[in-house]
Amino acid sequence: MRVMPLLARSLVFAGGVCAVGCASEQIEVPTYPLPASAAVTPRPTSPLGQAPPAPLRSRLVNPLPSNVLNEPRPQGSGVEVALVSTRQVSDTQPAPQPTNTRLDELLELARTHNPDLAVATARVEEARGRMIQAGLYPNPTLGYSGNQINDGPGTGGQQGGFVSQEFVTGGKLKIAREAARLGVTAADWHAASKWFDTAARVKSAYYEYATALAVLRETERMAELFTEALKRTEKLAAGGRVDSYDVSRLKIEVTQTANRVGAAHQRVAATKRLLAIAVGMDQLPDGVATEELPDVAQIPAFDEAASLAGRSSFVLGAEAEADQAREELRQAEVKPIPNVHVMAIGAHDFVSRAPQASVQVGVPLPVWDRNQGNILSAKYRLQSATASVEQARLRVNERLTHAYQRYENARRQLDLYKTKVLPDAAAALMQIDKVYEAKGERFFDTLDARRVLAQARIDYAQTLGDLWSAVAEIETIAQFGR
Repeated sequence: MRVMPLLARSLVFAGGVCAVGCASEQIEVPTYPLPASAAVTPRPTSPLGQAPPAPLRSRLVNPLPSNVLNEPRPQGSGVEVALVSTRQVSDTQPAPQPTNTRLDELLELARTHNPDLAVATARVEEARGRMIQAGLYPNPTLGYSGNQINDGPGTGGQQGGFVSQEFVTGGKLKIAREAARLGVTAADWHAASKWFDTAARVKSAYYEYATALAVLRETERMAELFTEALKRTEKLAAGGRVDSYDVSRLKIEVTQTANRVGAAHQRVAATKRLLAIAVGMDQLPDGVATEELPDVAQIPAFDEAASLAGRSSFVLGAEAEADQAREELRQAEVKPIPNVHVMAIGAHDFVSRAPQASVQVGVPLPVWDRNQGNILSAKYRLQSATASVEQARLRVNERLTHAYQRYENARRQLDLYKTKVLPDAAAALMQIDKVYEAKGERFFDTLDARRVLAQARIDYAQTLGDLWSAVAEIETIAQFGR
């Protein structure tokens, strides 16, 4: 029954051998604590290769000031649209007031509800898990050893225990940790890009919804123009100053404009549903508060925006992937360096009644498998990742160029509409109406003048929406103030 004390002493001896060897490489896994309060991550001022940015959740924040949600809402500013259910209330119970959601609140809803952002968050945490695993040292092996048991009548042979440990050489763990850390950096930059893309989709959908409302208002004004013209023409026809055909023709125009009003209502309903989808919900919890879109947007010149876009999250994510591929190539190159396997055995010989100890040391010989296939694969992955950095730069410049083109075209058209088209169309309608009421002539010119003025107003509203959609795209690519 002396086997257990001997086994314990053997394991202590073998464990001491393992502890001396394991101390040769310290395990230090970098961590990325979540800040107590989320804040927009500042633009990095140093090149890649340093600590990765903060976790994704510190990026997915409202780009507006943190106190904006607590500000009182302006009364009577803009058009407030709310689809709420009504119910009967008693005289003593106040009627519930609809709550309308603003753009900044929509962005906050997207941050917490959009599934694309949830996927990006999970991928960052997945990368962090791989980083932790890459820094872990191989576990030792503890076991029982028995030799020559019952080798002769009633003999216990040699019984004891062993501890074995694989010692990692060539700095493999350090390189693996660095490669995994850069993987966290890449995943975090890609998650930040996903947030900027999501914010752009929400803003564009919001501007499209506001544009649809503006087009609806202008279409209703068009209907009012033709309705008023119909009433005046009916009075003129009753006095015999114009033909009854003019009345019939105007009735057709009123019917057609009513159809356009119906289509405008359908567009408003569709854009609101698309806005909810952009946020990441089936239906928005409240109505949507829209304000009149300004006709001027302050954005920097193209060269300044292009410079910022060159260090945007889209490019930095590609650079982090290239750095990770470079470390993975180093990891593949050092893998053939043999690790050292050590086994320490402590036992008791029941025949000679004496303790025994032995140590075994071995290394695998990289004769046939020198990891040459993985090295070749890692080289081409690095080549692909390096090319992807330039590809990312070209893609952001392409998107930025298209966005500025849309912005400049919309800005130029808005200026033309404000200074020439709308004033001229209104003046033309006024002059034609005076001639028609005085002489009963140029009836079709009155119809054309109304169409031109109404369509100019609709085009102005649509162009204003296009302007702000382009601004949202420019903000996404250049990432001002990140």
